[in-house]
Amino acid sequence: MSNDDIQRTPLSRHPLYYDSDYLTFAVDGYLFKLPVRRLKESKYFQDMLGSEHLGGSVEGKSDEHPITLGGITSFEMESFVGILDARVFGKEVQREWKQLAAALHLATMWEFEDVRTRLIKDMSQMISNGGVEPLDRVEGSIQCRVSDWLHPAYQVLCDRKEGVTTEEAKRLGMDRLAAIYRVRDRRHADAVNAANAAKTVAQNAQAAAQNALVEAQNALVEAQNAQTAAEDRCRRGGGHIQYGFAGLSRGPSAIPTVPPVIYTAPLAIQTVPVVQTPTLALIKAEDILSSLDGPLSCGCA
Repeated sequence: MSNDDIQRTPLSRHPLYYDSDYLTFAVDGYLFKLPVRRLKESKYFQDMLGSEHLGGSVEGKSDEHPITLGGITSFEMESFVGILDARVFGKEVQREWKQLAAALHLATMWEFEDVRTRLIKDMSQMISNGGVEPLDRVEGSIQCRVSDWLHPAYQVLCDRKEGVTTEEAKRLGMDRLAAIYRVRDRRHADAVNAANAAKTVAQNAQAAAQNALVEAQNALVEAQNAQTAAEDRCRRGGGHIQYGFAGLSRGPSAIPTVPPVIYTAPLAIQTVPVVQTPTLALIKAEDILSSLDGPLSCGCA
């Protein structure tokens, strides 16, 4: 077959891998063009494409008539489209938490369930590797509706030695900040009570040891007094007392002495069991720290 024959042969567009249908979107001063086939993976865009209010056949078909998407930033859109490209071409690109959080925000809002599931898995691995600040995790959890990230992130803020920074306080807002400090104060009070209880236990142990020593001394004195009394009776009776040692005896001329008995009052210190409430339990008791509603932004812009 000649080249002329090939050129004259009519070619058909592949039903899956020839994308002639694109929509143009205006986001934050930039134009983005996305294939309709990919958009149909989203419940949000399925409804949009089937809507009678889309604007007719012209809207989204050219740069002059883009579909305007408000309320999102160009950074979020760039991050999301980058994730879509990576899924198509299998690109292994290292992305920062900020980019992944931005993409997850749009995947959540637009109901790209497969994209959302993959992003949550990758981001959870980043958290496990210890590379994400706690407040970034809180923001991502709230913005992207991922409850599993929320309480562990608050626990870091509550357990760490350093307090909340000024910047963190601004991002948290007054209600969440107050709740975190209630948890921190409770933890501090529990720690003080536990330390005092441990000190009391040590004091009781010392007092018990002292009392045991005094009891031993009293027992010795009682034995000595019993011996002296026996000697005194023997002296008055004109006899003598034989001890259990060879050649040792005491005759009637022995003068008895009665050493004083030593008494002691037990040192009683009452202890109250201290139960330290786990930090996570304290956090869960604060409704605001379990809420995924609030003013926190994703920090993606």
